[in-house]
Amino acid sequence: MSRNVFSWILCVGILAVATGKLAYSFSPNTDSSLVGWWKLDETSGTIAHDSSKSGNDGTVMGNAKWVAGKLGGALSCDGDGDYVDVPGAASIKPRSVTLATWVWFNTTSGRQDFLSKSDDYAFSMNEWGSDNKVRAIVTSGGAWSVVSGATALQPNQWYHLALTFDDASKMLRIYLDGVQDGELSVPGGLEHRIGGGLTIGTYQTRYLNGMIDDVRIYERALSAAELALVMTGGLEPGLAHSPVPEDGATDVPKDTELAWKPGQYPGTHDVYFGTSLNDVNAASAANPMGVLVSKGQTTTTYKPTGVLTYGQTYYWRVDEVNANDGFVHKGAIWSFEVEPYGYQVKPAKATASGSFKPYTGPDKTIDGSGLKPDDTHSVNLTDMWVSQRGGAMWIQYEFDKVYKLHQLWVWNSNQTIESIANYGVKDVEILYSEDGQAWNSLGTFEFAQAPGEETYVADIRVDLGGVFAKYVKLDVKATWGAVQASIAEVRFFYIPIAAFRPEPADGAIDVATDAMLNWRPGRQAAGHKLYLGTDKDAVSAGTVQAVTLQDHKAALSSFNPMYATTYYWRVDEVNDQATPALVPGDVWSFKTIGYAVVDDFESYDDLCNRIYFAWIDSLGPGEKPECGITGIPGNGTSGIVGNNNAPFAERVIVNSGRQSMPFAFGNNNPPYYSEATRRFQTAQDWTKGGLDTLTIYLRGEPAAFVELSPGTIIMNGTGADIWDTSDQFRFVYKQLTGNGSITARVVSVGNTNVWAKAGVMIRETLDAGSRHAMVVVTPNNGVAFQRRLEPSGTSYNTNQTGLAAPYWVRLTRNANTFTAECSADGVNWTPVGPDPAQSSATITMANQVYIGLAVTSHASGAVCGAKFSNVSTTGNVTGTWQVAEIGAAQVSGNEPGIFYVAIQDSAGSSKLVANPDTGVIATGVWERWDIPYSSLTGVNLKAVKAITIGVGNRTSPTPGASGKIYIDDITLTRSGQ
Repeated sequence: MSRNVFSWILCVGILAVATGKLAYSFSPNTDSSLVGWWKLDETSGTIAHDSSKSGNDGTVMGNAKWVAGKLGGALSCDGDGDYVDVPGAASIKPRSVTLATWVWFNTTSGRQDFLSKSDDYAFSMNEWGSDNKVRAIVTSGGAWSVVSGATALQPNQWYHLALTFDDASKMLRIYLDGVQDGELSVPGGLEHRIGGGLTIGTYQTRYLNGMIDDVRIYERALSAAELALVMTGGLEPGLAHSPVPEDGATDVPKDTELAWKPGQYPGTHDVYFGTSLNDVNAASAANPMGVLVSKGQTTTTYKPTGVLTYGQTYYWRVDEVNANDGFVHKGAIWSFEVEPYGYQVKPAKATASGSFKPYTGPDKTIDGSGLKPDDTHSVNLTDMWVSQRGGAMWIQYEFDKVYKLHQLWVWNSNQTIESIANYGVKDVEILYSEDGQAWNSLGTFEFAQAPGEETYVADIRVDLGGVFAKYVKLDVKATWGAVQASIAEVRFFYIPIAAFRPEPADGAIDVATDAMLNWRPGRQAAGHKLYLGTDKDAVSAGTVQAVTLQDHKAALSSFNPMYATTYYWRVDEVNDQATPALVPGDVWSFKTIGYAVVDDFESYDDLCNRIYFAWIDSLGPGEKPECGITGIPGNGTSGIVGNNNAPFAERVIVNSGRQSMPFAFGNNNPPYYSEATRRFQTAQDWTKGGLDTLTIYLRGEPAAFVELSPGTIIMNGTGADIWDTSDQFRFVYKQLTGNGSITARVVSVGNTNVWAKAGVMIRETLDAGSRHAMVVVTPNNGVAFQRRLEPSGTSYNTNQTGLAAPYWVRLTRNANTFTAECSADGVNWTPVGPDPAQSSATITMANQVYIGLAVTSHASGAVCGAKFSNVSTTGNVTGTWQVAEIGAAQVSGNEPGIFYVAIQDSAGSSKLVANPDTGVIATGVWERWDIPYSSLTGVNLKAVKAITIGVGNRTSPTPGASGKIYIDDITLTRSGQ
């Protein structure tokens, strides 16, 4: 037995090395026509950021999951309502266009729209029909123009799909993995409909069942050569990329450290950094121009000397120098803007001496009315405060608390008639107060008159000098001539003196126990007092022990944190030379992650970190000198880790993430048990942070049919469906004469399709088109009552959404009336569906019928596993369970067997624990096994050296069966979490 290795070579990359330069000058990530770029690399949250110049961020809808993708991260959608909504993309209205994305289909059955714009398909790509080919659609000439790809797609692999439309030639083309796969001449140009937002992963209710990555829109038709670069992520192979801070970032801490990912040809890095874009762009090693700040460094981080200037924009680039020939790959120019000294704060309330009209009240100066995105102000009277006629004129602002104020910006009265009417304020005394009773004067200032034009921006900027105030009053001593005063808008800025911007963010969850606590320090802070604990009131009162720090960061691990625990923390800023000397901070919170990873199988590759190099099986790693693997023997059992060919880790059947460990067992051969062992280079402490449980997820190939105990059954089924005029499924049955019923708890059903089915059935014959009635549980469509009233006739459905396994179902026959019920607890039963009348049907059947359990995958070739418990019947039911293959050949699977785990410590002591459920390896769904540490007595869990998984009876070996299981997410948890 052997493992075969496949190597893949990208020819464009080879050309770039051979010639010493790029094959194309096109830079996909900086091309000016790139108007939409959703990398989908976020890993968490509900925002899909647009990395193009357009900035049209999307919102993740449904229960889509962030996973590892083709290029960094990706979004995984299960076909039941997951997508990204990008309403802002309605502004993208190109004449020519390219759409490009990486897509993985979990299944190619049914129509799946994965990228569309506008309700009328301004442009779209989708996979539909029974031929498994991609279609590209544009709306042109008042009708759809559809081009089909020539290649039938297969599930469970990545495809790069692109649509291009060239307005000049009116040609619509599809590209599959960079190669043209179809084209069509379109009668006219693109039509752009009102409300044409972008949806990633759907159109209306036709959802993608798979993964999507690196979605791009260009406002021109890219060539095949350019698409080849887009496929690689748009990065020339030798260039540095993925800058931190991100290119164009704002509000960057002034003590930030720069970081990047290196090009593909390891060597050294030359870092250029400065405030002049031209200098950073033009400088070189031969002519550093004062901005070559680090030459020939080997690390991929750079800390600027000193602290950066508030509000300043900096430019930087990293040139990669090849290790082999010294060729210099000039990097892209990146930029960021440092945090401002002061931040905007909006008053909570505005009052005034009076107002000319109700619609010219003081609130108009703080509600943004009349302001445009470029900060120019309108000339409309209704967008400004206008005072009463006569008497004292003043306007006052109240904040939610006392602030140290930095600046005041004022847009003076800007009506069109301002140069004639002179409503603008001129001489203004600025008063401030902490309590609204005792007032101080900052002085009297002359405010410039506005021009009364739409292009007017604030030209009045008053330095408030850091005064502490909750109230600010502008006392108008004189206008520019009118008897009434008017102000269009004001904007205040404050100086943050308390700690702010905590990391992790306030309310964060799943925070690593080795995370670094960080925050933005107050502007006058010389030191910090950090309070942290699980009692919010104690942290707020400062009764927990404070840690004194000079730097604005602290390692969470130094506090010995517990897993799955909510912590509260506060930072007080300290400076004995400032007023106030102590600035108490807000109380923030975060919750630590609920588990520690033993192995999540995500790090393994197909090169020198293969899964079977770490998990030693019967074959052993073999000889791989270039990876430092020499002569490690197998373990003497019958287990085999990994797939025969790359990818060696499993990338389709996973519990989470993108990989799991396939494990084949062959217990029909000596020694009649199968194992794989991972040894840790350094002994692990499994007891930190309150951990008390070892958790393992496993999934076995579903058994054909096994009754584990009376009323508890595992079985599988495959086939197109139980629907329409003919069925394909596995049926396990007995015979019923006359009236009767069957009840079962559907414990689990494999998600081979949203309409996979597992449930109870009464059937007249074993023919594929037989009359029948059934009540089934589905993965994503709830509980359904489905029936066929005539042989080979139409099928009917009544379903109740929002329900999922485990769930109880019951089907009752009373003469020719069949009634469907469901229950969450097996005690309280309700009719299936929103209309009780539709939960019964009249079906004429023979007196003697078949009664039993049915499973179908709703996907030909896929195998759906199901587990039932509490199976019972009433009436005259006879015989033992019989198994029928209806309409399609069924497949065998694993047989029940012992699954076990053994733990060994550094002293050689070990403990084996067997799962009490022998059916756990044969259900076809992911099963969670929690092993309390109390089951691992005799092993030092502070020094764990190895973990073994196995199938069979190691203690008393006897010949058994062969089969396959998958292991994923081996973690350490706290009980009850």
